[in-house]
Amino acid sequence: MNGLLTLPKGIEKPPVAIILSGSGANNMDSIIGTGLNRPLADIAHGLADRGIASIRYDKRSYAYTDDVSDIETEYLYDAKEAVRLAKEDTRIDSNRIYLIGHSQGGLIGPKVAQDNPDIKGFVSMAGTLSRLEDAVLSQTTMRLEQDTNLSNEQKKKELDKTTAEVQKVKKLDPSDKSGIFLGYPTSYWISLNAIDGVSIVKNLTIPMFIIQGTNDFHVSIQVDYKLWQETLTDKKNVSFKLYPGLNHLFMPGGSPDKFDGSIYNKPAHVDSQVIEDVAEWINVFH
Repeated sequence: MNGLLTLPKGIEKPPVAIILSGSGANNMDSIIGTGLNRPLADIAHGLADRGIASIRYDKRSYAYTDDVSDIETEYLYDAKEAVRLAKEDTRIDSNRIYLIGHSQGGLIGPKVAQDNPDIKGFVSMAGTLSRLEDAVLSQTTMRLEQDTNLSNEQKKKELDKTTAEVQKVKKLDPSDKSGIFLGYPTSYWISLNAIDGVSIVKNLTIPMFIIQGTNDFHVSIQVDYKLWQETLTDKKNVSFKLYPGLNHLFMPGGSPDKFDGSIYNKPAHVDSQVIEDVAEWINVFH
C-alpha cells in the first residue's frame, strides 16, 4: 500500500495525525473533480506547516479493488497498520497520535479510535453518525428531485429501487453472503451494520472535534451535524464548529440544498482556517 508520512520542518518528535479518506476508491490525496483538487494533501501540508506530522495512504479499494469485501478490509485493517507505523517511527511522538476522518472516514473514525487506544483524539470532518444506507437514500432523493433530464416515471423507478435496497440492507441476515446492494456486497453491509457509531462515541473518552461546512450537500447540518450534537451533548471533551460557505471538502462553493458534483471541478484548496483550527485543537492536547 502506498502511503506518505509528512513531517514538519525543524521540529523533533511532532504529534501525528492519521487521515482517513471518505467513501469510494480514493488515493492518498483524495483527488476529486476535473480541477484535480487534493483535500487530504492540503490537510497534510497545512498541518506540517503548523508543526504536526500526518500519515495518509491509498485506500485498499483504490490499490486493490478486488480485496475489499467489508469494513475491515476497506478501513479497519489499514488504519490499525497506520497506528502501528506511527508508534514505531522514531521521528514522531508515539504518545501523540490523532485521527482525522473525512466523510465516511468520519463515520468509521469512532470505531477505529475504539479499536486503537493509542489514538489520543479524533476529528470528524463532514462525518456522520447516521447509517450509510440512510445517507445514500437522502442523497439519491435530493439528486433525483433536481434532475431535469429524467422523467417523473424514471425518477420514481430509481427512487423506489434505492428505497427497496435500503430496506433490504437494514434487514440483512449475518449468515447471508450473496447479493449486492447500493453498489456494495452483502458482506460489506453486514460488517457495517455491526458498528453502532452512536453507542461508540458515547463511550469514547478521548477528545473529539466535530466540524462541517454549511454548504455541504452530502451530509446535512439539520440531520447529521445535529445528531453529533445530540449524541455528545453531555460530553465535556467535545468541540463543534460550522464553517460558513464551505462545502463537503471544506472548500468554498456549493449549496446545502443543491446536489451538484460539478462544484468540485473548480480548482480550490481546503480553507486555511479549517486547518488552523484542527492544528490548534491538536496542539491543545499536547
